[in-house]
Amino acid sequence: MSLKDSNITKARRLTFQYKDTNIKLISQYTIDKVIPPTSSLIKSESKSGVWYEITDAQQNIIYNRGIPNAIQTDVEVFSNEPEEESIIRQNVPQIEGTFSILIPDIPEAKSLSIFSNPIEKGKKSLQKSATKIFEMNLNGDNIQ
Repeated sequence: MSLKDSNITKARRLTFQYKDTNIKLISQYTIDKVIPPTSSLIKSESKSGVWYEITDAQQNIIYNRGIPNAIQTDVEVFSNEPEEESIIRQNVPQIEGTFSILIPDIPEAKSLSIFSNPIEKGKKSLQKSATKIFEMNLNGDNIQ
């Protein structure tokens, strides 16, 4: 089953805490909400960025979405000097924080995986493909 065109009205909001690419689920609850359709179901090899995938019991990807700015390695800094570049990106001193995602709350969803580019020297390495950094069984057991 593809969830590309479905109108799913039940969702789970999962909140994660991270330090570098070490991720821990800290809360989850079910809500009534129409969630966006799945992104293109592309194999994860050679992809870049941060995203999550929901798979069924046969490990088929049934839903995925990008998570822009989930793991922040830098922030925008604005200059007070008129002659200087007005906005620059600056690395954060510690890569840690929280983010939340919405996933479909459907019976065929069995596992959740989160992917990210590796973090090297305090920055995401966009020259290397993303890898799986978190996995959990959606029946409740964390299988990291």
